[in-house]
Amino acid sequence: MSYLNKQDVDKNVTKVSLDAKSLYQTSIDIIIPYYNQYNSVLRSIRSIFSVPTKHKIKIILVDDHSENVSFLENFENNKYVDGYRMPQRSGFGASVNFGLKKCESPWILVCHSDIEASHTGWIDNLIESILNWKKVDDSVKMVSACTNIVPDDVDSSLKRSNVMEGKDFILDSHSPFYATLFHRDLPKHIGGNLFKEYPIAWYEDIELSSRMKYYGYKQSGSSKSFVRHYGGLTINALLSSQEGGQIGKTMESNYQKCTEDVNNYHI
Repeated sequence: MSYLNKQDVDKNVTKVSLDAKSLYQTSIDIIIPYYNQYNSVLRSIRSIFSVPTKHKIKIILVDDHSENVSFLENFENNKYVDGYRMPQRSGFGASVNFGLKKCESPWILVCHSDIEASHTGWIDNLIESILNWKKVDDSVKMVSACTNIVPDDVDSSLKRSNVMEGKDFILDSHSPFYATLFHRDLPKHIGGNLFKEYPIAWYEDIELSSRMKYYGYKQSGSSKSFVRHYGGLTINALLSSQEGGQIGKTMESNYQKCTEDVNNYHI
């Protein structure tokens, strides 16, 4: 396996700084939770650092108790990547919540481990979008990049074949969190945690959207930000494993948990 070494990142971050031709405008911590799928994680990290941005970025890798306990050692001497391992398998929501506690930047970007960034300005445009919303509708507290594939229950406006011009938009549904930006203080205003910590994955994004609406906040999409999502790599591997049957039942049971939580909001 080809790992991302410190020299690779140093070279790309230096290039980012020179391309920006200015001091960093703000800092962003990028949380990437993962379970196995190491090549996908590396592809995501490489792609993020390969695209110039005028903002200072750091990646917070959260290993949800993967099988390879030593994978994070490859980033020990990398000042642009902090790695943490969950003490036990806890799921997507719990991993993101854990990563948030390790963040120091004002802005947080949560990315799936199977995304690939290639379009210049995708991070800059997310920041620009959330700041523009503040001027016209301060209830918008979250913005997501468009992507190539979205689930059937997600606003189809997020689905694009490529980055496109156009106005940013309020989501009719929930953000799938493939690449979603928000201020680090948001959880304080919606009950304390960002996500409900359902086992493994599924439905925590729906619950979050309903909870944000309950507190008077909205989610949005940026027409000028795009990431490619390879889709379902971690989940498909889990479902095809020897324990796949039980894992599937566990994730499906999250629907009932989500329904009960959402019903409490009386939206």
